[in-house]
Amino acid sequence: MNNKRICKTNIRVRFEETDALGVVWHGNYARYFEVGRFEWIRMISSTDIIPTTFLQFVAKIFHIEYHYPAKFDDWLVVTTELKKASKLNLVFSQNIYRDKTLIASAEFFAVSIDKEKKIQFVPKELREILRLFVSD
Repeated sequence: MNNKRICKTNIRVRFEETDALGVVWHGNYARYFEVGRFEWIRMISSTDIIPTTFLQFVAKIFHIEYHYPAKFDDWLVVTTELKKASKLNLVFSQNIYRDKTLIASAEFFAVSIDKEKKIQFVPKELREILRLFVSD
C-alpha cells in the first residue's frame, strides 16, 4: 500500500452500484471513500505503533465534489491521506481516479467519541503518533 502517508485502494465498479445507464449512483462514492479510509487505517495499524485503547471516530463533515462519472466495470483508485490531526478532529483528503482522470474528490472531518458516544478531544498520545502520517 504505498508509503506511510498515502494509501491507494483499487476498486472495481460493480453492476449493482450503477443506474440503468451504467453510471455509478452518486451515493456509492461515499462508500468508495469509506473503503479508502478503512484501508488507510489498516495500513498505519500495521506499524504496531497505534495504541489499542477504546476510541471511535465518527463523521462530522463530509464534502464530496464530483468531476466525471464512473461507469460499470471501471477500475478506480481511491487515494487517502491524513491532512490534519488536531485536538478536535482528523481531516482526510481523498480522491478517486480512473487511470489519470480525477473522478471525485472529498474532504472528510472525523471527531473522536467515547464509549457514551460523547465527543471528546483526540488523545494527545494518539495525535502525536498520527502526526507522523500527516501529508505535507
